[in-house]
Amino acid sequence: MIFSKKNFKPGINALIFSLVLSFFFDSCTFEDLADAEGVNLEVKDHEELSPSEFKNQAQFGIIVDVRTYEEWQNGIIDGSTCVDFLKGNFISKMDSIFGHDKSQKLYLYCHSGNRSFKALKLLKSNGFKNVYHLKGGLKAFNFFEEAR
Repeated sequence: MIFSKKNFKPGINALIFSLVLSFFFDSCTFEDLADAEGVNLEVKDHEELSPSEFKNQAQFGIIVDVRTYEEWQNGIIDGSTCVDFLKGNFISKMDSIFGHDKSQKLYLYCHSGNRSFKALKLLKSNGFKNVYHLKGGLKAFNFFEEAR
């Protein structure tokens, strides 16, 4: 008998685990994140902005927070829009919001600058022209603001 009491519970647990795992990877493919890792674009110095440069220039463009929605709720740069880089649909979301004009100036930030750097590379590889990111992220920006 395949479903003996002895084997039933471990078998069901394994089945449930594999279904949950399968659902997770099907719904959240992380293709955008994998694409960002493989993008070998040179980021120019003028695309990585110090906190003071970011503050001065971002007022003339669109500020995009690439952190998760939960992180976004803990504090933002005024005027920013949250587009979660880790969600797995980053490029399609950015295309739906900003894709009608890929020459718009986009100013990206995250907590430490790592995700916004990857997002910058990924957006450039998908045809966005004027993309900048906050070097050091929100941590550096907050430090800059407190020091003023």
